[in-house]
Amino acid sequence: MSRQSQQRKKLKKLHDNLDLNSNAASRQDTTEDSWDQKPISDLWLPPEPVKPLSHEEYIQQRLETEHIPPGFVSLNDKRPEAIESVWYMYRITGDPSWQEKGWRMFEAVIKATQTEDGHSAIHDVSSTEDPVKEDSMESFWLAETLKYFYLLFTTPDVISLDEWVLNTEAHPFRRPT
Repeated sequence: MSRQSQQRKKLKKLHDNLDLNSNAASRQDTTEDSWDQKPISDLWLPPEPVKPLSHEEYIQQRLETEHIPPGFVSLNDKRPEAIESVWYMYRITGDPSWQEKGWRMFEAVIKATQTEDGHSAIHDVSSTEDPVKEDSMESFWLAETLKYFYLLFTTPDVISLDEWVLNTEAHPFRRPT
């Protein structure tokens, strides 16, 4: 009798001795089907049970593995808030250094995200290696982020803050007079 047959007999005996509901029986069937997919050594041990982390442990683990400050994530999907802030600072102050900062941001984002078909999200911005690109491009990249990059280099009369307000999706609405 093969080792696999012996193990199945043990499982069957265990099953017969336990009052399992249909859900558990279904899980056993799935496990047995998976068992047949590849040989499993006698030395194979199941993984240790995972204890849920407290919030503090979770934050500490993320800080250690992702090397980023609390409140941040390593994924960069090209959200508009950073360039939006630069645009507002330029429009409010008129200081051309904000345009220079925005241009450096634009060049860095394009360099890191450009693909044959568009601009991808970046998996881990804390990595010092070449960025790992995600297979995604969010619509706000086109609808909002690029709009703020464009507006940063227009004259102040294009969507003047005296006449227009932009909503959270960067759509301009004329201010009531």
